[in-house]
Amino acid sequence: MKEIKDAFGPLWELYSKSSVSEIIVDSIDDIYYEESGKIHNCKGRVFSSDGEIVQTINKLIEYSGRKLKEGQYSMNFVVDETTNIMVVLPPLSIKGPILNLTKIPNQSFGWSEYLKFGAIEESGKKLIEDLLKDNKSFLVAGPVGSGKTTLLNMLVDTIDKEQRVVTIEKMANLVTNRKRVARLQTENNKAEELIELVDAARSMRADYVILNDIQGPETMPFLSLLHEGHSGMALIGAENVFDALRRLELKALSSDFTGTIEDIRYAISSAFDYVIFQEKCEDGKRRVTRVGKIICDGNRLNLDIVYKI
Repeated sequence: MKEIKDAFGPLWELYSKSSVSEIIVDSIDDIYYEESGKIHNCKGRVFSSDGEIVQTINKLIEYSGRKLKEGQYSMNFVVDETTNIMVVLPPLSIKGPILNLTKIPNQSFGWSEYLKFGAIEESGKKLIEDLLKDNKSFLVAGPVGSGKTTLLNMLVDTIDKEQRVVTIEKMANLVTNRKRVARLQTENNKAEELIELVDAARSMRADYVILNDIQGPETMPFLSLLHEGHSGMALIGAENVFDALRRLELKALSSDFTGTIEDIRYAISSAFDYVIFQEKCEDGKRRVTRVGKIICDGNRLNLDIVYKI
């Protein structure tokens, strides 16, 4: 405990509060945090100088087992598989060192919690469970802060426990307690390294392959993997359920692929069966608001909405 407390330094007291989910340092006099869904400014001076912020950053990087290379001014890493940390240092950051700590949600959420908090209706829960029993593949989508990673975690834990799951992660931020799961992570947090992991997963006899965040270069290889007969899930940021398909098309275009947009759309419809969209609603609650069945309508992708609230 002392080592991790020393690593977080002046942020430890705030970070150790279970109700605090995110801490952001934009500059020495602009530090704020999210607690119970609301943003609060830190009162008083947290750090004495930019140098103390850099010292905290270096301790956190060291604690995570990573190391800043010469000429490297930004890094994204995970501490104790519980916290995602992004740092940016001068000269890339103009006002001083930037530090963003986001707690990875503890996988204590299940369908009962989703129903209790109104995140989904019973009909939606049953629909998704039935689709998983049929080994359907899902594109899980939502905007930033919508809780889509928590949803993906829950979906992974809902997969039949007899099936083998392989996760592919640029940086490990999935939380699952299930057995029969193999987890793959890039060595240097580079999107290009995901292609190698997709290729490795191809030979691992997976029933379900999970991609925790679609980056771009690995998109077509991953679609090809699912088209070969694997079931899968992938996470993508999107503004609405239809935007998710458009974003996926754009990601696929950044792959090393020489086919046409029609080929890409066919690959998407062959790989994924449904889009599940979760968003943060006006009342502050996170809800699964749409489930759409992917349809290849001529040369275009469309969705048949089978669940909505």
